[in-house]
Amino acid sequence: FCTMGSCLSKSSSSTMSSKVVVLGSTGYIGSATVEQLCTQASGNATVFAGVRNPSSDKAKALEAKGAKLVQADMSNPTSLPSAVEGASAVLIVVPGHAERTQQAINAINACKAANVGHLVVLSVMSAIPERKSQIFGGQFIPIEEATAASGLPYTIARLPMFLDNMAGQGEGVKGAGQVYTPTKPNQVHNAVSVADVGEAFAKVLLAPQGHAGKTYKWVGPAASDEDLAAGIGKVAGKTVEHVEVPYDACKQACIGLGMPEWQADGVVELYKNINDKAEELITPYTDLSTVLGRPAKGPFEVAQYLAGVFA
Repeated sequence: FCTMGSCLSKSSSSTMSSKVVVLGSTGYIGSATVEQLCTQASGNATVFAGVRNPSSDKAKALEAKGAKLVQADMSNPTSLPSAVEGASAVLIVVPGHAERTQQAINAINACKAANVGHLVVLSVMSAIPERKSQIFGGQFIPIEEATAASGLPYTIARLPMFLDNMAGQGEGVKGAGQVYTPTKPNQVHNAVSVADVGEAFAKVLLAPQGHAGKTYKWVGPAASDEDLAAGIGKVAGKTVEHVEVPYDACKQACIGLGMPEWQADGVVELYKNINDKAEELITPYTDLSTVLGRPAKGPFEVAQYLAGVFA
């Protein structure tokens, strides 16, 4: 995801006061990054949390962690220039909105106009030519293209599904001792911890020079959903089994958790790709562990800090 401190160098030879901005800071990734920035900055940067509504409870929680709030709405381009002006680094946490491609490009354009020091953009594993016709690939490929075309030093981090989504399995674990997903038995795939991503983004934002021009694939260790169930069971102190469910049942469950239909359809596409052994979703890439300087968390570690959900 904080105090005034020393200046950091931009990628150019000039220097400036270190202003680090997170646009889209009240969601899971944004707030995790802001929290890590406030912890890691150690007086060397001022952390600005870009929020649509500075009076919201989520925004005030970020302020309490040490961030300065700045009004910034990616759907309203006129709100962005003042938020990113003078920034040494800006993270764009692409929102979960049907119009997120344009919203992210609005933010990229504002960063370009402000000539920010370094641009960091959240993307997805599906941002590859083979997935251009799918929902998430179609949304994020233009975002990556606009990032590379901005002329700014940039870093892109592609993410898979979040291990933290296991929290949505709480009732099934507490009731029948079951975890429900449409993956095939023993089909491994990559996933990632929100906390790990926030920590990695903070590291890149505070020392971006070594990450310029990189497109990272940030994933945790490859595991099956049977491994996920075993990890949850170990934490819950009971036997938990994985149950494969139809794709439509998965879609309806996602909608029941509050996802819009287009996003639920995108999630189902991901599960189909996993079952089809799509390389980008089953490979245990090491980029994240390299940036963190330690192994990335797996299902058991994430289940540990979500233990209260399964009790």
